[in-house]
This record gives sequence, C-alpha cells and structure tokens, in this order.
Amino acid sequence: GSGPGGPLHDVWRSIDGGETWLPQSLSAEFPARGSHAAVISPDATAMFVLGGLDSSRYPLNDVWVSLDSGLTWGQRAGLPFGRYDFGALVDAYGAVLAVGGTPFS
Repeated sequence: GSGPGGPLHDVWRSIDGGETWLPQSLSAEFPARGSHAAVISPDATAMFVLGGLDSSRYPLNDVWVSLDSGLTWGQRAGLPFGRYDFGALVDAYGAVLAVGGTPFS
C-alpha cells in the first residue's frame, strides 16, 4: 500500500472479518512497494508478496514469503522480470502463479 510519504512495507491482520485490524509488522523485511500481488497458500501455512513498484516507481521482480502469518519474511527466487498491476494465485498443489499485469519495458 501507499501512505502520504509513498509506498509502505507494513503488514496488518484482521481475525474478525475486517472489523478490526492489528499490525503484524510495521516494517517488514521486504522493500516498500505498491501495485504488487499478495497470496496465501491453500493450507494457510505460507503468505507471498510478489513484484510491484518501489518508491521510485521502478518495477520489482522479487518474491517474499512468510511462514508465520506475516511476522517475518524471507526472500525467494524472483520473477523473471519486473511486473506490477498483476494477479497471482496459489493452486491446490502449492504452485504460485503470476498472471497478466504490466511488465518492465
């Protein structure tokens, strides 16, 4: 998301259907970004943040995963090229897919 100063790198969690939100991390390990994709595995054991635009609006190709509900994040192998404004999903077998969007050109 973005704040008054530009993109953020925070993570918020709601356990009541979005009625209330609490911060999981106000300064996650991944760089600040906007126009990215975020998905969760079918068994809810992994959350992913993919690509997007950094604070200079440069397309990112990085992929980050959290195995503890967004408290900590580790970097994984990146997408083949920078991508933003795209869809992503995790299939029933745990494969992460990036779909469409705008590539870096």
